[in-house]
This record gives sequence, structure tokens and C-alpha cells, in this order.
Amino acid sequence: MIQVARSLVTVLAAIFLSLLFAGDADAAGFTITYSGPNLSGTISVIATPNGDGTFTVISASGSQTLGPLTQAVTGVIPLTDGALSRFYEGTTGSYFGYDNQLKPGSSPVFGVGLLVTFAGGPSPILIYYDGTGYYGSGIGYEESIYVGSDGNNAPDSAFEVYTITSLTLQQPSVTFLDPVPTLFTPTTSSITSDLNTLATGGKTVSGVAADGVTQLLVRVGGLTQGQQVNVSIVDETNSVPATGEDGTLSTPQGGTTAGPASASPAPQYASAINGYDGFVLYQSPVDFVRASALGAGDSGVGSHQVTIQVTDTNNNLLASSPLVILRPPVLFVHGLWGDPGTWTQFDSFLKTSITGIITYRADFEVTNGYSVAYNTPIVLAQAADFLQAFRSANGAAASQFDFIVHSMGGLISNSMPGDPAFDTPYNYYKGYIHKLITVDTPFQGSPLAKYTGASSAACKQKLKDEGAVVGGAIEDLTPGSAFLQNFKIPPNLYYKHAIASYLSPGETLSAEIAVDGLVSGILTGSKTPIVGPIIQKFQPVDVCYSIFVTANTSPPAFSFPTYFLSSFDPYSGASDLIVSEQSQLGPFNLGTTAHQTSGLAHSHAAATLFGFTLTALPGSLDSGSGTPTPNPALALALLNASVSSTGSNSFAH
Repeated sequence: MIQVARSLVTVLAAIFLSLLFAGDADAAGFTITYSGPNLSGTISVIATPNGDGTFTVISASGSQTLGPLTQAVTGVIPLTDGALSRFYEGTTGSYFGYDNQLKPGSSPVFGVGLLVTFAGGPSPILIYYDGTGYYGSGIGYEESIYVGSDGNNAPDSAFEVYTITSLTLQQPSVTFLDPVPTLFTPTTSSITSDLNTLATGGKTVSGVAADGVTQLLVRVGGLTQGQQVNVSIVDETNSVPATGEDGTLSTPQGGTTAGPASASPAPQYASAINGYDGFVLYQSPVDFVRASALGAGDSGVGSHQVTIQVTDTNNNLLASSPLVILRPPVLFVHGLWGDPGTWTQFDSFLKTSITGIITYRADFEVTNGYSVAYNTPIVLAQAADFLQAFRSANGAAASQFDFIVHSMGGLISNSMPGDPAFDTPYNYYKGYIHKLITVDTPFQGSPLAKYTGASSAACKQKLKDEGAVVGGAIEDLTPGSAFLQNFKIPPNLYYKHAIASYLSPGETLSAEIAVDGLVSGILTGSKTPIVGPIIQKFQPVDVCYSIFVTANTSPPAFSFPTYFLSSFDPYSGASDLIVSEQSQLGPFNLGTTAHQTSGLAHSHAAATLFGFTLTALPGSLDSGSGTPTPNPALALALLNASVSSTGSNSFAH
């Protein structure tokens, strides 16, 4: 009876040592389940690692049924001389040994043996493995109860030996599962209740994106029927957050919750697939940067880590696993006549400012002059592909992006909810957008689009030769177009903020001089060069001069403010030379859900297309220019801001 005696031994020690070892981060929990012709039992033990793959039991709880008796575990006989303790059997000095060691994954699973005390019957009881049959009734696991004072090395009537025909050693485990698509029920937009599916389905992951939509199923395996455990989120300070800033927990298959970050699941039996499992649903936080003091370290990183811990009712640690919380990936969307290179400076700034941030760039350069309706499904399909790439590359569950969009890209992004592909199981039917930050988006269109659309065939051909197709996009961006009349920013789907760029009157004057000189030169045939911050390029203005000749303003007295001025414009026609500030702000409120930045043109490329390059005026996506704050820095602050922020970094919802 020398060897297995130790699984039960731990129970007595639990009474005396549970306070000492409560919450010991090095301890691990195991469950020993056994049965035989006349007995069955389930014992939960706490054990500390020995550094060689074995564990020494320090406490235990549980019960067994022995014939007509039900016996509760009362303790573990502690070791008396370190490596080998001895259980005497009388005055002859015969004994059984016990060392209270477990060997997970081995056969047998005990070292020498476990000696445990029980209430309600003969005690102590030795559980051991007899590889020779010498002490008991045969080779295998046995239980021996000491009932007499005599003892020797042969089978002795002073001992009652019970054969154990089945014995398992289980250790509670924590597995994070991405529930979509296999555990997600589309008809109810919730996690399935089928236990067999929960026990076998889902994709194992190690991280989750902080988008407020993504969920994880936390499967706690290795439990026994009725076992009470607590699952908690533990932050870097080894504390359970009082708020949901690291995510929240709930119990979809029965159990209780004790605050947003702590839950006690009810063990569920799934057709003997994993024995008993406990299921906890983890909901990702809506903000990556935490509101507590821990948030100070979040603003410059792409991820941080918490721990999901499983403890027993005495706060002994049974299992734990680290969980990586990632920022939502950023998706850049360019605009009319743009391409992914539009974002080079902007992207570089974010990656320099935030270590580990992950960004993607939509690309519809080939169709960048086509209508919003044409390009929306193109960008949407790329978003779906990028999301899968993010999930695979990071071993994480994720559902949404933080969109940063320029010009017409804002109209495309806001049009996505109208596409059936926007809501899928992969985003819990909440769409692909977490935050949407627009830069210079023409919510009310632009007169430049109106006059470009009305230009001559020669002008349109020349622009096409320059890579700027005059097509459905120009029609959509014309003030009063059918598209703009029907365009509405969807409410309550995602968090929105607008950035508007404009030039001061003095900065605008340089461009006005350029237009006056170029167009007047064309009309008079003189084409007099202009000096200063302007590099002249007479094509395609040679055939497109009519774009700048309107009833209200025309060379030689061209005025951009007059050109862009519309009714009830509180900004007096201020613009980025392509879109008025009023149009860029649209329905957003300056000072809360919108920012304005002066000293920026829409982009260098757009100005060049129309015949002049403003060498002294940076574009709205440049990283180091703009007053009071460059647009990339504004976007960075918005990425780090809470969706419930007030003040200048607020979001419309």
C-alpha cells in the first residue's frame, strides 16, 4: 500500500494550511475521481509544483461513498520527514509510505501514496498504487483503511483493502475560444446553448480586440459535478477590476456573477467529452485605453495583458491563463483620385507613436473616380479580408476596425451599413466599424465637383490622362446630387468624429493668385509665369479653366471663399481648396464631436491635378503641419479617447 496513498492525504492538510496557501500563485488545483466495487469518491486537492513535473499536495476537500457510508474529507496527513513519511501499523514497525506527490500525465498518477482523513467512518485512509499485488487484492489502485494495531508486510486483517477499478486525475484548465462562427447562433445573435457544441467547437485564441463587440467563450475544463469555482479577470497589479475596463464576465450556462470581472459558472456535463466544463462569456471592453491609472501605460502600446484566473471557494488558485487585449486594427480609406500611398506619412506617425499598432490600407485606386455606391462593396470586402488576416496573425478574436478616412472615403465608410455584407457573424451583426474618424470629408459636396462635372469633354479627357477619371464620384460629390440628398450618417452604430482642414485668407491668397494668373493667361494667351510659392503647370488648366470661371467669381479676381461660400455658412467660405469647412463638418459639432485645423490644403495631389502645386502649403494628411494640432496627432488622441469622452474628443453615436 505504499504508493498511491497521497491523493487523499491532502485533505487533512487543507484544514490547517488553506489559509496559509490561499491564493498561492504557484499552487495548482487537481481533481481525483475514483470508483470500485464498494466505493467511489471525488477529491479536490491543491498542490505546489516541485520543479520536476510533480506536485506536492497541501490541502484537499471532497467526499467518498464507502458501502453505506458517505464520508467527507477532513484533512491530509502532512509529511513528517520530507521525501517519505510513514504510516505505522502497530508495534512491529511495519508501515505504508506516503509522499503526497502527484504526477500528472503519468501512470500511476501518484508518487508513493496519499493519506487522507475522513469524517463519518474509519480513518485515515491510504490511496496508493500497488504494482505487485503484494499488499492488496491485485495490481492497480487500492484504498486501505487502518483499523487495527497489528501490522506486517503481508495482507493483514487489521487493514481493510478496497480495490479501485477506475481513477482519474484532472487539472482544471482555461481555454479561450473565439465563438464565431461555430458557437454563434445567427438567428438569436448569441452563443449556442448546445453543450456538445460548446465542449468541442470554437477556435482557440490567446487574445481579443477591445472593440466592445467581440466575445470570448472561456471554457474551464477538468471540473467535477457540483464543483464551485470562481473565474476572475486579474490585471497587472493582481487586482480584480471594479469596473469593466478590462472586459466583463457572465455565465451563459448557469451560475452567478459577483461584479463585472468575476463569475462562478455551474459545471456542465457534455456527453463525457471533457467531463464537466464551466462556461464563462467574456465581453471585450469598448475602450482599449483604461480609465484607471493603468491607462497611462496604454496610450503608446498596441496591447496589454490581463490574466483569467480560476479559484476555489477558499481562493486557492486552480488554473490561470494570460489574455492579450489588443487595440482594434486601424483601416485607412483614401478618397477621390487617391491611392493607399495617400496615408504614408499618417501611417508612419501612428506606428511611431504607438508601439505594435496594426494598420491596413484600403485600395480602390483603379476605381477611385467611380461612384460611392460602386466603391463601397470593394472597400467592405477588403475590410472583411483584413479582419481575417488580423485574427489569424494575432491569434485573436476581433470584430471591428477603427476607420480613419479621407475625403470621399468618409462617404464610402458611412455608406457601408446599407450593404448586406456589413453585418456578419464575424462582427456579431454590429458592423465592421468601431470608431470612424473622417478627415476633410465633403458631407455636403463641393462646388469643385459641380464645375468639374460640367466641364468640357477635352477637360475630362485631360484629367483622365492625369489619372483622374471624371465619373460617378464627381456626380455624387456635386452639391444637391441624388446621392447627397439620400445620404444619411447612420445613428447608434459606431462612434464618429470629424476633422476639418482649412486655409487662412492669407494662405488662400497664394492659390487665388495662381488661379488668376493661370486662367487669365489662358484667356488672354499670355500665360505669364507667377513667382513665389507657386510652381506653374499649364496643363490641364489649358482646357479646364472653365472650372474656375463661375457667375460669382472668376479671374482676374478669383476668390476661393466666394467660390465655396454657400447659404448659412458660418465659416465664410473657408476651405482646404477642395472642400469647404462647412461641408467637412457636416452634422458634427465643432469643439466636441469635430476638430478644425488651419494651415492645410486638402492634398497636394488634388491641387496639382488642377494645374498648380502649392509648395508652401502642406496637405491635410501630412504629419508635421497644421494649427493648433496636426491631423495625425488629432487622430492619435481620438484613437486613445474613450467613446464616452466629453469635451473636444467626444464622439457622436
